[in-house]
Amino acid sequence: MPVGKVHGYRLSEDGQNVEVQLLIDKAYRHLVTSKSRFWNASGIHAKLDLSGLTLQTESIDTIVRGGIAFDNKPGKGKAAKFNQRFTLHPNKQEGLYDALAIRISFPAGNTLEPGAELRFQGLKMGRVDTVRLLDASGRIEARVIIDQQAEFLAREGSRFWVASSQISLSGIKNPEALLSGNYIVASAGKNLKAPRKTQFKGINNAPAVSLPGLNVTLTSPALDSVETGSPVYYRGLKVGQITGFELGEDLQSVEIYANIQPKYSKLVKVNSRFWNLSGISADFGLFSGLEIETSTLDTLVSGGIAFDSPAGSGTVGPQPRFRLLKDAP
Repeated sequence: MPVGKVHGYRLSEDGQNVEVQLLIDKAYRHLVTSKSRFWNASGIHAKLDLSGLTLQTESIDTIVRGGIAFDNKPGKGKAAKFNQRFTLHPNKQEGLYDALAIRISFPAGNTLEPGAELRFQGLKMGRVDTVRLLDASGRIEARVIIDQQAEFLAREGSRFWVASSQISLSGIKNPEALLSGNYIVASAGKNLKAPRKTQFKGINNAPAVSLPGLNVTLTSPALDSVETGSPVYYRGLKVGQITGFELGEDLQSVEIYANIQPKYSKLVKVNSRFWNLSGISADFGLFSGLEIETSTLDTLVSGGIAFDSPAGSGTVGPQPRFRLLKDAP
C-alpha cells in the first residue's frame, strides 16, 4: 500500500553510497520506528531451477516506476526521528529477517554458482548471493547470505567447504548435487559464543567428524584408495569407518582419521597393527601359478582398513595414533 514517496537522492559525503530521501505521508508516520526495515521493491525477481520458476514482484506500479517497501520487526520500537538513517537492503529476506552476509574464499578447483545453497546438518541455512574470481589460479570468493536462525555460523571456528557430486565404482557421492549443482556445507565451531566473523577461508575437503566411540589417527605415506566412509575391519567384521583425512604437518605424510564404534573400542590395544586393505594383491610363481588376494568387494572398490591386536597388550587412551602398514603383517 503506498504510504509515501521518494523525495530525492544524493551521493554520500564519502562518495561511496547513495542516500535516498523518503517522505512518509503524515497519516502513516507512526509506522516508521526503530524496528523498521527497508528494502528495494523495484521490478521483478525471477529464479529458474529444476524445482520450477519462482517469480516475486510488488505492485504493477513498482514494476514500471520502481519502489521501496518497508515493514516492522516484532516488538515495540521507538518512533523514528526526523531524517533518521536506515539501511536500504537489496531484498526482503536480507532486510526484514536480518540475514547476515559473509564472504568465503575457496581454493582453486571449487566451482559455485549464485543461488547455491548453504547447508548445515542437511538443512538449508542460506544461499550464495554472488561469486567472483580472486586471481588467475582459480580461487573464488562467494558472498553468502545466512538466515537469522544460523547466525552462530558467522563466528570464529566455523568451517565451510564445497560439496559436489562424485561418481565412482562405489556409487555416487552427493547425488543431489547432480540436480541442484554444487553447494556449501558448514560446520560450527565448538564455542557458539566466539567473536563474530564475516570473512572465512574455505577448505577443500570435509573435516574429520568426531563420532561416539574411539577416534584413531593413522599416519601413512599416501592415501591410496581410502576415502571418507571407507570401512574399518577386525577379523573380517566391520567395526568402524574412516571419518576424514588431511596432510600431516610435515607435508610428507597423510593423517587418516578412523572411528571405532563404541562396542568395539576395547579391541584397539597399545600394540594394535593397522594395514591397508585397498585394491588387489597378486603374486606369481613359476610353479605355484598366479595367486590373487582381495578382501570384500567394498574394499576393492572404495578402499578399507583392517587391524588386529596381539593378546596381552594394554588398552589405549583417547585419540591414539598408529602407523598404517601397506600390507597385512
